[in-house]
Amino acid sequence: MAFEIKEYEEQYYKEVVDIFDKTFGIAEKETKNYIAFTLGKEGAKFWVVVEENKVLGLLQFSYEAWNKVGNIGMIGTTPDAKGKGIGKALMNQAEKYAKEVGVRKIYVDTAADNPGAQIFYIKMGYFPEYSMKDYYEPGLHGINFSKYIK
Repeated sequence: MAFEIKEYEEQYYKEVVDIFDKTFGIAEKETKNYIAFTLGKEGAKFWVVVEENKVLGLLQFSYEAWNKVGNIGMIGTTPDAKGKGIGKALMNQAEKYAKEVGVRKIYVDTAADNPGAQIFYIKMGYFPEYSMKDYYEPGLHGINFSKYIK
């Protein structure tokens, strides 16, 4: 069975919490707040990738109507789902939606010590736009990537 991209529903909560914990080191309470914030923001989307009723990945996207700039806040997969095209499918979903709502540019960031994510974003057509000193914590800098949407 091939995977499907679906909008977040409560039935996926526990698996999403698990991905947030294992991928980002974010606790359940913060994950719950993040989901609620996303779902409460007009135009924001929270997608999950599901295969055989198991969540394999997720992506959170939001944008600002006033400047038509989007942001991928979270993207991640389960460890066993890496390399299966899930991240690419999620990014394509976000870009498709961005076009539908008139977003002109998308930002996404990653830690400076995460070369895998940096290579992934570059392969997806994003370019490193600026760095953010001590963004994640003291000594752990961030790199912000962006892509213009046509």
